[in-house]
Amino acid sequence: MDNKVINCQEGTLPKQIIGQRIFISYGHDEYSAFAIKLAGALKDNGFDVFIDLEGIRHGDQWEITIEDGLNWTKAGPNKGIFLLLMTPYSVRRPDGYCLNEIAYALDIELKIVPVMLKQVTPPLSIYRLQYFDASLDVPISDKVLQEFVSKIIGILNDSGQLDITGNFRRLEHDLNPIGFNSELKLFSQNFVGREWVFQYIHEWLKGTGKLLLVTGMPGIGKTAISTYLYQRLPNVLGFYMFRRNDNEKLSPSRFVTTLAFQIAAQIPDYRERILHMDIDNTVKQYNETSLFTRLISEPLTSITPFLHNKVIIIDGLDEAEQDGGNQIAEFISRCIPYLPNWVKVIVLSRSTSSSLLPFSEADFFEIEPDSKYNKDDLTSYIKASVDGISEEQLSLIISHSEGSFLYIKHVCLNYSVGEEELMLPKGMTSFYFKTFSEIFSSNDYVKHRKYLELILSSSRPLTKKMLKSVTNSSSYELNNFISKMGAFIRVGHDNTVKLYHTSLSDWLLNENMAGRFWIDQDEGAEELTVFIKNFIDMNLTFFHDLDSYDDENDKWSEVRKIYEPLFTAFHKKVEKVQTLIDMELDRHLFLIYIELLERNKAWEQFLSFSIWYLKSSRYSVATYELISKVINDHLPELMEEINFSQLCNVLKEKFNKKVTNLMISSRSGDPYDLTHYMALLGYYIRDLIHTEYSSEWLEILCKLLCESFPYPKTQILPSGYSHEDGICGMFADEICEKMYDIMQSGKVKDPNTLQWMKKFAHT
Repeated sequence: MDNKVINCQEGTLPKQIIGQRIFISYGHDEYSAFAIKLAGALKDNGFDVFIDLEGIRHGDQWEITIEDGLNWTKAGPNKGIFLLLMTPYSVRRPDGYCLNEIAYALDIELKIVPVMLKQVTPPLSIYRLQYFDASLDVPISDKVLQEFVSKIIGILNDSGQLDITGNFRRLEHDLNPIGFNSELKLFSQNFVGREWVFQYIHEWLKGTGKLLLVTGMPGIGKTAISTYLYQRLPNVLGFYMFRRNDNEKLSPSRFVTTLAFQIAAQIPDYRERILHMDIDNTVKQYNETSLFTRLISEPLTSITPFLHNKVIIIDGLDEAEQDGGNQIAEFISRCIPYLPNWVKVIVLSRSTSSSLLPFSEADFFEIEPDSKYNKDDLTSYIKASVDGISEEQLSLIISHSEGSFLYIKHVCLNYSVGEEELMLPKGMTSFYFKTFSEIFSSNDYVKHRKYLELILSSSRPLTKKMLKSVTNSSSYELNNFISKMGAFIRVGHDNTVKLYHTSLSDWLLNENMAGRFWIDQDEGAEELTVFIKNFIDMNLTFFHDLDSYDDENDKWSEVRKIYEPLFTAFHKKVEKVQTLIDMELDRHLFLIYIELLERNKAWEQFLSFSIWYLKSSRYSVATYELISKVINDHLPELMEEINFSQLCNVLKEKFNKKVTNLMISSRSGDPYDLTHYMALLGYYIRDLIHTEYSSEWLEILCKLLCESFPYPKTQILPSGYSHEDGICGMFADEICEKMYDIMQSGKVKDPNTLQWMKKFAHT
């Protein structure tokens, strides 16, 4: 066919709207010449036409050209028209460029007119649109082109009909599908990145897996990913979004009928089969599982299998949770095995147990908030949204986001240079309030608030068993709370329970922002403090009092024999209690207790605990260092307490406990005992003496060490001895270096202490 433009005969065409703009989307295939002829004919009949004549460009050049053309179409008089010429090449999987054009046209609300030039499954993103089935074979004669142009112009002016038989209207009436236009428009805006996720999905589609679960925390961008897949993958057979605040979208039967209509819009063989059904009575008569079987799985199984896999995408499954369970998740898990092998299902959900448990045999892909890929996407989004942002501020925003795309979005909308502005950006407050209102009734929240009080008041993560013990609640009650909170709660592999993002903590602790959901941190702190104190008083005091006696004391040895059964029984009781609350005392419980006492400035209670702990046979570097740090930070207040001097005496006693016997042995030249002496001194210096301590507390500790370890290096270490005993030499070097560092800090002023330290330090 030659390249001359064919004009329609005068008087045969309906009256045109002068200047109506049209964007022609086509594949650069055997129909290219026809598309160009069509563009010329439409121009000759009064339309303004944009058509890409130079083929597909790559990267930014292509995107700028196409987006300019689409925006030009939108800016014209009346409503711009997006004329989609569908061929196997134009909507090919997985990278048909027309799909990107369709997505952008939907975003800017162009009127889309699909035309089928050669049989192909239409993209799901236009499933509600009836298409003109032209089925033209190339080459196309001038006469056929003239007839085609006349029909297209009639359709563009709404004087032509796409569905002569009315089948689509009947199916739409009987199946009553739900639309997701508002959600699609909202979540497809300003989409960037996620290529690593799509690459994984493309590879998964090539495999044998039937179901893929894509999980992630709230605000990480799961719905944006689902809308991207919906708009750009032509092999998407069905798409559905569950929404917690929309009862219509939570209906299992509407889920089934919506999918059925979407599939019917794409697969003629399937459409023919369900058109012969009494759909209205079928919907009324059967429950959701039977309805899925009759409307979807049986008709799909009976048609000719497709060579390429088709996909059903389900977003927001966690939003179908109710009363600690997810019946829709259970329903879907029952239905999936009955789909034909060429139909795969991708489910996007928060990582909540009730939503994921029914899919034990699924493949899982978690969008990790701390992954390099996710952080790179966040960075790209910020740079695209905020002009001229500095690397320092960019890094600050990324660190505050904790991997949340939602957080980043609100920061960019309300961008401010000040760090305080990043703690809780505008928009997150309404997001949290809306979500909490949806998942908690007033009475329900009061019942579950006790867990949030404890989580927010503790300086360290609490385990599930600890939460149960403190609140005296059952596993069912706690699991119901965790389920309701969904992915706002993160349960670690060690069963620790945390809130997913610090901005949620900020919101809950701010009475003005959280309103009726406000959490009083003091309430939880008081309850936790009382519990730990009672635990220590009732379960540990007797055990450690027994254990603190010197076994070499003959009198105590006799007493111990009498009470040995009681001692053993109580030891087992303590272990049982520790197992019950699932807390390692020196790793969690004592550290939480010390920090709570510090926060409440309960100095008398803090000193009493410290004295008790230091006198016991327990030892933990973390607990010792925390006790010493609190003393250092609050020394003036603590020195006013009566039992502060007692604490210093206890420290000195602890330093002296084994020193005398070790020194007697070391004078005899026994290298084993000398090594222990040096190790003991290095032990206390390493764990308790830090140059970052205040001058007052550092000097107190050094004086105590000086009195307990009076023998300098030159007295106990003969020349070259450190070479004969590597362990002893190691500690000797450590002592020398630490003493030198302390002297250099200038914080120790006492002459006697300095003289003692000089004998150890390198000169």
